[in-house]
Amino acid sequence: MNRSTEKTFLKINAAISSYCGVVREAYKEFNKSEAKAQAESRAFKDEKGEYQRRIDVAAMTARQTIEMARQLLERTISPEVDSLEKEYRDQLLCGPAPAFYQNLKVFSDFGITPSKAEAEQLLGQTNGAPLAIKALNKVLTATGAKLTVTPPPDYEHDLKILRLVSSPAVLYAPTDLHGHGLIWNGQKRPVFSDDGKLIDLGYTWNSVTAITASQFFEKYLRDIQGMGERWSSSFQPKLSQLSDYEEKETEDGETISPAQQFIDDLTGTAGSATVEDVKPDIEAGHRIGEARAKAAETYSKVMDIYKK
Repeated sequence: MNRSTEKTFLKINAAISSYCGVVREAYKEFNKSEAKAQAESRAFKDEKGEYQRRIDVAAMTARQTIEMARQLLERTISPEVDSLEKEYRDQLLCGPAPAFYQNLKVFSDFGITPSKAEAEQLLGQTNGAPLAIKALNKVLTATGAKLTVTPPPDYEHDLKILRLVSSPAVLYAPTDLHGHGLIWNGQKRPVFSDDGKLIDLGYTWNSVTAITASQFFEKYLRDIQGMGERWSSSFQPKLSQLSDYEEKETEDGETISPAQQFIDDLTGTAGSATVEDVKPDIEAGHRIGEARAKAAETYSKVMDIYKK
């Protein structure tokens, strides 16, 4: 378990929650202004003109508030996502327990088929290191063990979602509040180019695209809420993070040192994966393939929407 990664996701989730709170308040204020404009404009000869003038001011105020909150969200989480991406790159070549490759080599060199118990022992020695898990899977396949290790999360996809959630191409428009069209109609809607950069092709927001964008935003929120546990449980802690640990006492009065907690977290990373039987009809492979295809399809749809 990587406690630093866990803290990073706590910061990201807190920033997103704060952003959503500001947006909701902006919508509530707009709704109040709209109701007030409807009531007070009746006293004017040019009722429609007065109403529109007031609504335009209220909409502009709401947009400015929301855009400032979005920019703050982007500034807050961008460095956190950068650190997650660096951590992910570093984790790719993290090492397993010292004896892992030597033990694995015995099965490989002599063509010994590991039992499930032996495979689970080897998995425990990987310390969750991605390269070591790949090596273990390779040996399981080569020796005909009919076992496989569950794949790690799709970290690359997670990083895309984390960067997309604060993008100007994505809106949070609370579906239980109204005013999407009045606030956003006619405003510039940036889209993504093929190389992933935001560009202006003359598209504008309307109530439909605002609600659609918000539905994707809320899906991203659900995805992000589960990322923290997946990442932190899979990533090895680093010695440089030892200062994050403090002595603690168990209910039995036993004192656990920071070093012991670090070792427990290190060995615990292997628990993020499990050894499974390979079914004759490759059900597990189909489930994994379907899940990844669905995630890719969802992301593709988002990109298609914002390229139009």
